[in-house]
Amino acid sequence: TLVCMVVFSLGLYKILFSSDRSIYLIMLLGLVFGTLFSTLSSFFEVLIDPDEFMVIQGRMFASFDNIAFDILILAYIISFLSFIWIFRYMKFLDPLNLGKDLAI
Repeated sequence: TLVCMVVFSLGLYKILFSSDRSIYLIMLLGLVFGTLFSTLSSFFEVLIDPDEFMVIQGRMFASFDNIAFDILILAYIISFLSFIWIFRYMKFLDPLNLGKDLAI
């Protein structure tokens, strides 16, 4: 599932940020997808047996009881390396460094 999520996020990133898309389109897509998944969840809740839905719902949400520590260590390493890479560009990413006129 991790590979599917990464492929989907990279595809979504390429579609949304490859051309001059506005932030309003991204917000609209987030709203539409959020509503779609919420509606599908409610539909399946009504459609199947409540006990079966509780089992499915329990497996869909994050749980701190079943942590995969090897993936957690990998996530820490990737996050730390990303932080170091972004930290080098902090002077360019800080809007307050632009000055009062450009920052507002």
